[in-house]
Amino acid sequence: MAIFELGIDDLCDFGISVIRPRSQCDNRGELRISYEVDFRSDLYFNNKGVTKKISRSERFVFRGLHVQTSPHPQQKVTSVLRGSIVQVFADLDITSRNFGNVLLSRISDRDEVSLLVPSTFAHGFYALEETLFEYLCLGSYSEKNEVSVNPEFLGFSMLLSEKDARGMALELLLSKIRRSSLVIR
Repeated sequence: MAIFELGIDDLCDFGISVIRPRSQCDNRGELRISYEVDFRSDLYFNNKGVTKKISRSERFVFRGLHVQTSPHPQQKVTSVLRGSIVQVFADLDITSRNFGNVLLSRISDRDEVSLLVPSTFAHGFYALEETLFEYLCLGSYSEKNEVSVNPEFLGFSMLLSEKDARGMALELLLSKIRRSSLVIR
């Protein structure tokens, strides 16, 4: 396992899509289209539900590092609406050359980007200040199929939920994936 600190545009090299919004401005203000799915696309038809979530986090709060196992994978489109964070991604795709690597990227509302996080990544974020964060989850939530990874290996001073504090060690999760006792798609 290696940890990489990356700029936003470098995330594409690791399979995280960076989405730049389209804006329309006139004398009334601005309309920003941050994410759009064609209803005829595979991305739409392969997802069995869409949930939009907005979280408010105080400084030093860590949310996540979560992934859903097969047969209930979940992609996420994430955006920082206010504040700044370090987004954390762990590549759990056994076929990826980056399997087991952890990516960190600092993102703020001023960056005005959304990220499409594949279902093969555990994802979480660390709030650097009070933050408003939006998730668009593509695929239904399944508590039975959710895996939480304890993020304390990152070495951040953080506030964690009880669920995340009880999360599995990343090395144990990687071992289960290698032994095929846990399937991430």
